Amino acid sequence: MAEKKDIKLHHSRKPKYDLTDQYFGHLHVLEYCGGSQWKCKCKCGKITYVETRNLLDGITQSCGCKHREIVKQKRRNSVDLAGKTIGAFTVISYHHSGENKNVYWNCRCNVCGNECITTTHKIKANKSCGCLERKSLDIGQCLCRDSHQEGTSIYQISDLKEYKTNTTGKRGVSYDKRSSKYTARITFKNKRFWLGSYPTFDEAKQARELAEHNIFGDFLEWYKTEHPEHINRNK
Repeated sequence: MAEKKDIKLHHSRKPKYDLTDQYFGHLHVLEYCGGSQWKCKCKCGKITYVETRNLLDGITQSCGCKHREIVKQKRRNSVDLAGKTIGAFTVISYHHSGENKNVYWNCRCNVCGNECITTTHKIKANKSCGCLERKSLDIGQCLCRDSHQEGTSIYQISDLKEYKTNTTGKRGVSYDKRSSKYTARITFKNKRFWLGSYPTFDEAKQARELAEHNIFGDFLEWYKTEHPEHINRNK
């Protein structure tokens, strides 16, 4: 099939077969363009140019849309999921086939009951239509609001595990190469407090732990007393 945007008419010689106004598959022959070319209109509305031999031999029967439709139908029929329950979804019916080779289905989410349109791959891979993720996000946002008081994260000050990026082995203690000393700091209510510099790591660590006990300890006790429901829920 040859497709051209603009083909000038050359009627210097009449065609051997007059195919004007005839139908070949989805193609309606409009006029002769000279040589072996015929201007045709496809059933889908697209104009295309086809050679005489391809029309007569049935090689070309559309602008290409017929082949694409056959491919989509094969994809749909290869795995018919209509009426099946797979994972978190009950497949209601076929919806359409996309140009990206995906087959889309009308589904009902068994978690929340909402209806949605999703692909074969997502039906098999996903655990919900997205409702579980949205619920988790809402819970996370709620916990985040509950666990932050006056600019301080309850999680961070109650679980003093060392970060992987920590190089000294104690949070809040770092080594200053310029002074060859260990420095100690602590952050509370969005403010950083300087605890001093020390010649040894143990001294800096002791200063940091003392500050944690004096500052974080009282604050955590107050939080547990004022918000016991949050402590129980966050465990």
